[in-house]
Amino acid sequence: MKLTRERKGLGLPNLDFFNLKQRIAKKFDWTPNQIDRAVEEYRRFLALCKENPQLKVCPSESVDEVWHLHILDTARYQSDCAQYFGYFLHHEPCLNGNAEVDKENTIRLYSEAFGQPSEVPGRTCANPGGGCGSISALPHIGSMEGARA
Repeated sequence: MKLTRERKGLGLPNLDFFNLKQRIAKKFDWTPNQIDRAVEEYRRFLALCKENPQLKVCPSESVDEVWHLHILDTARYQSDCAQYFGYFLHHEPCLNGNAEVDKENTIRLYSEAFGQPSEVPGRTCANPGGGCGSISALPHIGSMEGARA
């Protein structure tokens, strides 16, 4: 029996991605349906990251593009991370020798939660471990004062 999002207990992030969708439309020649699908897949990716913080979760190419655009709005991304995760979700390329294992694990996690993925994960990932992504507590504004360049 295939596990569904409800059976797995995965709550997709209820974040406002209106502005993110506008930036996607400006950068890519995607139809509104493709944009909606990519953002939905991005929500699923974030849910997998939250549900599996000990594992490296690798996004597909289109999800990675959406993630990049979300990160570029730094204040919004930090706020969204704090709201949904309670920590900052870092993005790093997978340069270690475990990239294939990480991709296989991501496909397994995705399949258990949502069914077979329509895209194969790429070479970036999120969550802690081995230089392939990490999480950290969000810094307090006051702790940043001494970090002036």
